[in-house]
Amino acid sequence: MTHNELLEQIERASEPVVVLTGPAGCGKTTAVLNIYRGMSGSDGSAACMLLAPNAPACDHLRRRLLTENDTSTLVGAQVNTFFRLAAGILAGSETAGKRISPFQRHLVLAGIVDELFNAGKLKALGAVADTPGLVVALDQAIAELKRAAIDPEALAPAAGSGPAKERDLLEVYQCYQHRLQTGDMFDVEGQIWLARDRLANHSGDLPGLDGVSMLIADGFTDFTPTQLEILDLISRNNRRILITLPLGDDRRDRMWFWTHRT
Repeated sequence: MTHNELLEQIERASEPVVVLTGPAGCGKTTAVLNIYRGMSGSDGSAACMLLAPNAPACDHLRRRLLTENDTSTLVGAQVNTFFRLAAGILAGSETAGKRISPFQRHLVLAGIVDELFNAGKLKALGAVADTPGLVVALDQAIAELKRAAIDPEALAPAAGSGPAKERDLLEVYQCYQHRLQTGDMFDVEGQIWLARDRLANHSGDLPGLDGVSMLIADGFTDFTPTQLEILDLISRNNRRILITLPLGDDRRDRMWFWTHRT
């Protein structure tokens, strides 16, 4: 099947979201890059945006575009991570707030741990409150909770009646989110949340997606709940979504677990 035939099938599909599966190395990425080139104009503009899971994957896609010796597809190539997509959606928003860096988040959490420890509110974690590893562990735990779209209110029913360690985590998480909200700040995961909320509440053309009629997510095996919500919201705004997933019909269930779940 040529990329033009694939594009025609996508455009004729009854649903706005199409999933293209196949084992690694079967040509999924080659197909989507050909679609991107086919939707690019001679001036370098493209009606398509590529999404990749991380910065190295974005660089790889750009290099592959470059090797085709067609510079018109490379100038201003729309190859982004979800983080950069969220930044584009929030660009120019008066309510976006200020993003804090990972280092700044570490400092905020360190300050919260000190405050809670001095107030005697860390029942289980107080014994290790002066160790640098605690803040690192809390940072990782909160980041994971936010990637899973679990805010403090959702965590409270489970952690509030759980072991003391979980209650301490909830206390730190609540203080952290309160600090961000009162300071009109957001972190990396919070930027994705804000972008989702802006898409959900926005009417008319979507911010950050001007001229884009198709969005292709390539190289993923799994998505966070917030990423899936963003894809769903974009698909509801008269845009096509193509998702490629590595999947082999070879009975290796453990290898393909995440893809099957996705």
